[in-house]
Amino acid sequence: MTGGAASRRPWFRVLVSLTLVGLPPLAAALALVSWSLLVEVDRVLADKFSGRRWDFPSKVYSDAYFIHDDLSVVNDSFRRRLRTRGYTAVDHKPMRRGEYREDGGSGFMDIFLHAFQYPDRRENGRLVRLELDGSGSVTAIRFPADGSTADSVRLEPALITGLHGDLREERREMTIEEVPVPLVRAVIAVEDRRFFEHRGIDPRAVLRALSVNLRSASVRQGGSTLTQQLMKNFFLTDARTFSRKFEEAVMALVAEFKFSKLEILENYLNEIYMGRKGSVGVHGMWEASAYYFGKEPRELTLGQISTLAGMIRSPNYYSPRRNPQAARLRRDTVLKLLYAEGDVDERAYLNARAEPLGVVGAVVPEGSAPYFVDFVRARLADDFPERVLRSDGYAIFTTLDLELQAIAEEELSKGLESIELRLGAAGKELQGAVVAIDPPSGALVAMVGGRDYAS
Repeated sequence: MTGGAASRRPWFRVLVSLTLVGLPPLAAALALVSWSLLVEVDRVLADKFSGRRWDFPSKVYSDAYFIHDDLSVVNDSFRRRLRTRGYTAVDHKPMRRGEYREDGGSGFMDIFLHAFQYPDRRENGRLVRLELDGSGSVTAIRFPADGSTADSVRLEPALITGLHGDLREERREMTIEEVPVPLVRAVIAVEDRRFFEHRGIDPRAVLRALSVNLRSASVRQGGSTLTQQLMKNFFLTDARTFSRKFEEAVMALVAEFKFSKLEILENYLNEIYMGRKGSVGVHGMWEASAYYFGKEPRELTLGQISTLAGMIRSPNYYSPRRNPQAARLRRDTVLKLLYAEGDVDERAYLNARAEPLGVVGAVVPEGSAPYFVDFVRARLADDFPERVLRSDGYAIFTTLDLELQAIAEEELSKGLESIELRLGAAGKELQGAVVAIDPPSGALVAMVGGRDYAS
């Protein structure tokens, strides 16, 4: 081998140097492999932690809905508007965002508005009282916190769809300062009790898992720390093999050397998989909090915090939507751990066990208004590359009214069926379309391009 060839291979020079200082060739080769692995892991971790860690799909929203004097709100149409935005009916004064109480007999409806970032301002979420007449129409709009009144108030836009790429994931990133302390304690209690004591690998957990695995001659338990779980989620597969566990351990050690515990914890709480809504994966505690409970993490009750922490091990099985009984039992197990560790007192423990799960009602189903979404995509394509829409997290506000959209879809289907019946045509032969415009503003409020988008 010529000197020029060797100079182009830094690993060759390192191998020669190790051999010259007295290491046997095999030991030198192993040292070189370990060194190369550490250098590569260091580079990959630096890129992941310092760069943009995730893609955020842009989101398409419906129009906001204005509540004003003379609007009738004691009807199924208005209740559907609340449900599609994740509001839940309660039988007491609404105390948290996303709750509402309808008391037409007493002449009012209370709605605790969600927080929402409008294009012109941020709504932080507040309680609004709609005073009603005998027919259920609004006569006044009042904010109980200070007694002020308004001519109108907005229900925030509903999410129609996310513009996803190949990875169909929903996530909202949050800083460690935004994570409530009880949520941190619950996650650590159930996933990695010694997180703040170990340096990426917990020898006790490894020995316990090794004992189980040797008895079964396979990898049944991982003994993974929270840091190892993050490394697996960031870089590795779910395959339970000894080689993958070794890579995971090396990455965890390097990560703990390079980054603080709080940095690792922040990434973990943003990365963790928390179930599915349709074909889209729910990732991170913020997105999970919004999807299952219609709240920001800081608004969660102790019971809801424990439900989310308990889901990490098997998010689809312990989903409070899919399997409420299993979710409740798992929640109570987490609460028992918190009580045993002294993280909550007996009163808080018993109160949290008595809580209902509190899962929010149905929201806008995925795939709503597909013809309209195609129309929006086509308009956006004139100004934004598709990769930007799939990764940069834009909020796209439209004039679509989801209630009118649902009515338009239903009426088109019924109208075509009626015509086919009169003409004696075979089922679903005719096609049609609906475009609805608001006359005063010219806004497009509903669009249906055919009776069946899939056909």
